[in-house]
Amino acid sequence: MPRTIAASGAGIDKILGEFDRQVTHLGLDRLATCLLALMDPGTGTCTTASAGHLPPAAVRPDGSIKVWWLPAGPPIGTGLGGYESLTVRMDRGTRGCSTPTAWWNDAAQTSNTRCRRLRR
Repeated sequence: MPRTIAASGAGIDKILGEFDRQVTHLGLDRLATCLLALMDPGTGTCTTASAGHLPPAAVRPDGSIKVWWLPAGPPIGTGLGGYESLTVRMDRGTRGCSTPTAWWNDAAQTSNTRCRRLRR
């Protein structure tokens, strides 16, 4: 469904809003988080929007990690909408990534362990 909506050429905040509206219309009794990102290699930017998902992180060429704190809208399926996008410049060689919620909630992992895994 999101690919079909994305084909309209709408911005990613609008794509999340329409996806939320359509899922809500289906009447499912479950919610889902979603992180949508669009890379533009020509400009070296990445535009992201979140529907209740944890923020993405970027691993820079020097190995440092930058978390993109972006506005997190409500999860998909609430019908509340109101998503905002954030565009960030990415240096050449920077890798962006999203991690599952369970990965951050794993009490057995330290922050250092998580960072080492992101750098891989």
